[in-house]
Amino acid sequence: IERLKALYAPRLDACLAGIDTHMPDAVATRPDGGFFISLTLPHGVVSTAVRAQASTRGLNLTDGMAFFPEGGGERFIRLPFCALTPAEIDEGIRRLAESVTAAR
Repeated sequence: IERLKALYAPRLDACLAGIDTHMPDAVATRPDGGFFISLTLPHGVVSTAVRAQASTRGLNLTDGMAFFPEGGGERFIRLPFCALTPAEIDEGIRRLAESVTAAR
């Protein structure tokens, strides 16, 4: 378990730091571990518009509708970080922030 923490903790930290730096008006979960971060986009920004913008920047995102079977989730995005390096994560969050700005 310690070995896994050593592998994934820097990636989780990079994802949270990237959100803090590039998207301070978004709300992210702050998990102690795992492979994903749940991100709530700023008010007035919907995930479908962000997905369209993100695809033009080389990002492949899914919206959060499937996580809300009774409706909602329009501002929800799930961010995986386990398979990326901290540098890739920061660049991805930067591109995501650009996508959010363009979707506004």
